[in-house]
Amino acid sequence: MMTWCDDIDAAMQRGKSPYNALDVLGWVRDGNASFAATERMSASVWWNGPSGPEIGHICGEWNDDDARWLLEVADRECRERGVDCIAVQGRKAWRRFLRIKGITQ
Repeated sequence: MMTWCDDIDAAMQRGKSPYNALDVLGWVRDGNASFAATERMSASVWWNGPSGPEIGHICGEWNDDDARWLLEVADRECRERGVDCIAVQGRKAWRRFLRIKGITQ
């Protein structure tokens, strides 16, 4: 059975991130990230990114409705902290994939 940690690790490896699930969970524990989850997906916003707040991860079994909800939560948390937008910088073509799904930044 896959856990959130397994999903996060797999997503980070696919994105060639220098970080892993323990980093993400450490950021959440220390208050440096926000975490949200549905039954199928999870996502985080990292507040101490080198270029400002950024998506820490989005992973799990893709579902359009869940992804939209997770990104809405991230957007709301950013606005509450005075951040106008989130830049999704992940695997090559990630932005294009989101656009195809009807999710724009």
